[in-house]
Amino acid sequence: MKCECTFRVSGYILNGGLWSLRVVNGEYKHELAQLFQGHKYAKRLQPEEKKLVHEMTGFMVLPRNILITLKNRNDHRASIIKHIYKL
Repeated sequence: MKCECTFRVSGYILNGGLWSLRVVNGEYKHELAQLFQGHKYAKRLQPEEKKLVHEMTGFMVLPRNILITLKNRNDHRASIIKHIYKL
């Protein structure tokens, strides 16, 4: 979802596991999204969903049926069949 926003943040991990964040450009030109449909964050599988995919794959469940199960458990799930195949 491209919106031509100039807002940029740079981050990296310091020694000891701490994060350092730097605001490159703090100008934000649009309203925040109310829905994440089509956004990578909404498509990402949660750890418990990944575990379920692995278990169902072990029982030889077809990928399309795994995706249907995930979508039945969470109506807002935006994952696609490609995400099941990638695990």
